[in-house]
Amino acid sequence: MYGAENIVIGDDLHSHGHLYLCAHEGGFLQIGNDCSVNTNVRIDAATGRIVIGDGVMIAPNVVIRAANHSMRREQPMRLQKSTPGHIVIEDDVWIGSNSVITSDVTLARGTVVGAGSVVTHSTEPYSIVAGVPARKIGERT
Repeated sequence: MYGAENIVIGDDLHSHGHLYLCAHEGGFLQIGNDCSVNTNVRIDAATGRIVIGDGVMIAPNVVIRAANHSMRREQPMRLQKSTPGHIVIEDDVWIGSNSVITSDVTLARGTVVGAGSVVTHSTEPYSIVAGVPARKIGERT
């Protein structure tokens, strides 16, 4: 845990190990109640903001990052500051293994993210999204 003073965790977080939580340099991370996070997951608000609702399931090897590096030519990449963003993951969302959730995205209530997806745009409630970049492939019934 990095930036623990900026991290709020609700009741009954189930972690299966190797969970990396980060919210430093003004970042903020909130995880709701009754969430389940599998192994090798990185939830990194960095300088941005991540809010995760209740009943969210996150499968192994998922990366959720709310900030990006700047990419100006005049400065080496490793020296550039982060550009803060935000991620909202509403209640009852399931994120499949090996997925990436990028900054400035909202996963609406009930969304399912297929394994190996890269989510670059916000979703509709109860949608099923998959692919690189992720797109809507169905709806929960």
